[in-house]
Amino acid sequence: MAIYVLEDGTAYTLLKDTTVKTALGFTPANVNDIPEIPIALPNPYALNVIAGSSTTSYTGSSASTINLDNIFSKQLPILTNADDAGKPGIYFTNSTTQVNVVARVTKEQPDAIVVVPSATPVVFDEPTVFLMDGIDSLSGGAYKCYCIT
Repeated sequence: MAIYVLEDGTAYTLLKDTTVKTALGFTPANVNDIPEIPIALPNPYALNVIAGSSTTSYTGSSASTINLDNIFSKQLPILTNADDAGKPGIYFTNSTTQVNVVARVTKEQPDAIVVVPSATPVVFDEPTVFLMDGIDSLSGGAYKCYCIT
């Protein structure tokens, strides 16, 4: 092996690639053959989220979005007839005339909301409605809101 010396005293030698490979005992990888280093490794056990009729799988290998607002929120119908207070939907009135509430919610439509001015008397049909303790003693605010489920 020849050694060369420059005027400034720097020494160098020229080696063939076969000499380097022989000395190393293996052939180094070509830079172009090295795969890109992943930023995340996928989880071998995916998390499947089922909501409503849609399923989203999450492995961590890419971003996933699950919008529960579209699945679990629903619009209740607006009810304006005083006889409808307690039916599935939202009953709202500005009247101070007594409102009689008969709960008529069902398993399929389990939500009824009654919103009335604070001064409006509200009477519940006792056989079908069970009031929370202390609900009659609540005060303050411009409106009363009852949620029946």
